Amino acid sequence: MTYPKVILLGGAPNTGKTTVSRLIASRLNYACLSTDDLLKAITSVTTPKSHPNFHFMAGWETQEYYVHHPADTLILHTIERFKIFRKAIEAVVKSHVSREEPIVIEGFGLWPEELKNLNLPDVGMVWLVADETLLDKRTRNIKPLYEGASDEERMIQNYVGRSVWYNSKVIEAVGRLDIPSVKVSDELSVEALSVALLKILKLSD
Repeated sequence: MTYPKVILLGGAPNTGKTTVSRLIASRLNYACLSTDDLLKAITSVTTPKSHPNFHFMAGWETQEYYVHHPADTLILHTIERFKIFRKAIEAVVKSHVSREEPIVIEGFGLWPEELKNLNLPDVGMVWLVADETLLDKRTRNIKPLYEGASDEERMIQNYVGRSVWYNSKVIEAVGRLDIPSVKVSDELSVEALSVALLKILKLSD
């Protein structure tokens, strides 16, 4: 079977992107990159003054950033970050296409419409979507994420609120642009999810 040289797997936090991407990359012998790691690299060589849209959390502990910023503000921060972050993602995708170095790129930093408009050869993309209740449940199951915050419930609600917004935008975009998506659930194992994704991404036998 043949697959695209660059595989993009997007979706809201806690939809299982990282786990299934690593499994797929291992099976295909591809490299694997998280947009979270790319964002960390960018913030490490920029400053709040030079690139404020990458440094919304400057001066905040991670948990307190989510406690003190309601979902609407988190969404605005995310939109502003996307505007610049897309250039870095586009550069990575084009680099791997031109050098024919296979890679799976996953993360919250991917945006369907922008990537679809790149119209690059040998690039496959799939988005993971979920019900709001699942996003809430999975967030609450990651206790290290919020335990110790000054207001744990507020942090969870703000964090999930942003995830729900992004998830709804993805659902709308993939439907409008005819981009493949898979609905995740607790009943869908990582193995079954990987099989479903590989079936979608397959180019030929």
